[in-house]
Amino acid sequence: MERLVLTHDFGFFSNCSVLLEEIQRMDEPFVIDTTASFSLYRSASTTDVHEKCFEPVAGMPIRKVHFDRWMCAFDYPSLPLAAFSPSVTRWFTFRGFIKERSIALEERYGIDPERTLAVFCRGTDKSTETALADPAEIARLVNRFGADHDSIIVQTDDETILERLTEEIAFEVVTFTELPRYSADADPHLASQFHDAELLDDFLSAVLLLSRCRTVIVTTSNVSLWIALLRGNSDGLIHVSDHGALRKRLMFLEARSRSFHRLGKRARRSSRRFRGSIRRGRR
Repeated sequence: MERLVLTHDFGFFSNCSVLLEEIQRMDEPFVIDTTASFSLYRSASTTDVHEKCFEPVAGMPIRKVHFDRWMCAFDYPSLPLAAFSPSVTRWFTFRGFIKERSIALEERYGIDPERTLAVFCRGTDKSTETALADPAEIARLVNRFGADHDSIIVQTDDETILERLTEEIAFEVVTFTELPRYSADADPHLASQFHDAELLDDFLSAVLLLSRCRTVIVTTSNVSLWIALLRGNSDGLIHVSDHGALRKRLMFLEARSRSFHRLGKRARRSSRRFRGSIRRGRR
């Protein structure tokens, strides 16, 4: 059986995006091996984090719709989210313990997802990749739609952004105290807390909860992209970003991607190994 080995090793959902990109090119049967990835999120070197966190759902009819890692720079509501949904369900359905933890999070904060507006806003190190959305614009959207919801969740890893949002949002907001926040010059990927399995479980349960909320406002990040993918549709999904900057970044990334497609079969395999993303083998 063909073996799909993930060697891309960055943020949790960055790894998931690269894995999904290759899955969409694969024909079953194959097995996934992520023991060379997710190093920030495992306590033992032999742990397969994908296997630990996700439970494959057999029998899903898969549509081989093009997906690539650069879609984090797209406008998420414009993506064919429903077309990706079978593959996301097949390979990225959270295991029961994460679902249970997500339900416990609802109960702890008195949240009904069907009556909740959620905000997910990446800050800190994300500013090195793209222009950060203006918190004032996010607050205006929350204030515009908030009255139609019973709860407002604000989740961000940036302490300064949280302060701005709570000051400018006219409603009481819920923040998950289980998840840490950082100063603007910090890199949350390198924080020692992320080596705590409990924090990863809280993080994933929060992402799952946010994806199920009636209205979700997100900024540009791989986490936001996966909130959209887990949601499976664009209903109530709002992506706040500098789309001009996104288009410029996307043009660069698409040109880079096309350069790999022009390579011959042997060179393309070498290029893939060089990129440190995926390798295939036999098992």
